[in-house]
Amino acid sequence: MATTTARGHRLFAGKIEKSTPGFGERALLVALRLPEGDVRDWADVAAWATIAGAISEEGSSDVR
Repeated sequence: MATTTARGHRLFAGKIEKSTPGFGERALLVALRLPEGDVRDWADVAAWATIAGAISEEGSSDVR
């Protein structure tokens, strides 16, 4: 974060589709008994996007 002067970092849970990954990934999903579906918290994603957008606009005056 120091190199990029990032102010924060977030990871969001994703969407699991057992038909999409390759054999090894499918085997891991089955072995771990992970449920298929969309587990993203869209309110959390939208809140972070608002923050990221504000930071982007703030920094746009620095871009030449």
